Amino acid sequence: MTQSHNRFNDRHSQLPPVVELFAVPVFQTLGCRLEAVSPPHDELVLLYKPLSGTGLVSNLAGVDEFVKHLGSDEPLLDTKFLSKEGLPPAPTSDPTITLSLLLTDRCNLSCGYCYNKGLTNHGATMHRDLVLRAVEATQRQFGRLDRLLLHGIGEPTQAMAPLEQAVQAVRKLSQDITVSLGTNGVFSSEVLEQLVSLVDTFVVSLDGDLSTHCRQRPSGFSNGHQQVVANCKALVAAGKEVGIRMTVDGVGLKEMVKNVRYVADAVKPSSIQVEPDYALTAGASGSKGADFARSFVENFINARSFLPGSTELTFSSARPKVLTTEYCTASVRGVTVGPTGDLLPCFEQGARGESPRFAPIGRLEGKTLQWDDSHRRRFAHWRLGLGLECGDCFCRWHCAGDCPARRDSGLDRTRCLI
Repeated sequence: MTQSHNRFNDRHSQLPPVVELFAVPVFQTLGCRLEAVSPPHDELVLLYKPLSGTGLVSNLAGVDEFVKHLGSDEPLLDTKFLSKEGLPPAPTSDPTITLSLLLTDRCNLSCGYCYNKGLTNHGATMHRDLVLRAVEATQRQFGRLDRLLLHGIGEPTQAMAPLEQAVQAVRKLSQDITVSLGTNGVFSSEVLEQLVSLVDTFVVSLDGDLSTHCRQRPSGFSNGHQQVVANCKALVAAGKEVGIRMTVDGVGLKEMVKNVRYVADAVKPSSIQVEPDYALTAGASGSKGADFARSFVENFINARSFLPGSTELTFSSARPKVLTTEYCTASVRGVTVGPTGDLLPCFEQGARGESPRFAPIGRLEGKTLQWDDSHRRRFAHWRLGLGLECGDCFCRWHCAGDCPARRDSGLDRTRCLI
């Protein structure tokens, strides 16, 4: 019972398949936050039921008691922790059909950790005609469209004409289609006014206070940070759902708590997603190591304790409110179109264009999605295989472990450690 990520199901046939119970040594995970006089930290264990979102901390003796009572009718806890009743159904994949448009490679920032560094500002911007054909082709392929995601190899607000055309096209299909925008937040008041009328939900990159943000995301002009904060405030005031994407590098790790509190107070977003800077340098990636992961977790927990209840702090590989068998559906139930019409397996694909795995999986020809079926199948099988490796991990339903961009980069170990 001292090994991490022990799953009881394989040894206790009395439990139905949807009842999963994991035993995770606390000293490897939350030991930095828990105190106990007896037993020592290395004997504390987190018993966790992911499908019901419940858990408790026990010692090894308590775990042994749980094992004795598994499958029996004898009540062990008033909380019915081991109850077989009232569990949610097993996780299913998200049926949402998403069209992701990478509108342009133009960018107005020069971020040190950019995963598309070297691929921006080469003059590739999606033509309006291509936008219309992408929307129509996706609708024809899947019979419906649920979400439009506006992203970019660069900054999508640098291509407002095709952005507006895309939104108008999907609104003609249905007013119920959600329009989401990923942006660096550096745009004028005129663009802000347009976006309020066009976009439903926003994810804005804001790395913290003035010094941290400008160090990590230099804009070349003095009021870049001020502009991002002002635009975020205006979007929130307009009733828009605004999530913040905060990237943390080795230097910013020491200021993580301060920066989370700053963003929460300054912007009042619905969520703040904190991520390590996976792209260490242009074209180079690697694990950031156990010390970084440990410090990241400690700061994450500390920052979370200071947040108001209206703001959620998240990390993409540990999402307690999400239960899914798949995280990535880009090559299965969605379409990602590059600025010149390539169908891509991942909207981060541009960072790894040299990798055969991330080669385009088709082209938009006329009003038809012309798939390279063999490469598309190979990519999908490889992606699904990544998730299968996570079968004994207590976090597998909250992560799925199948993000190709992260796994291919060699940074999978950092994600798992965190």
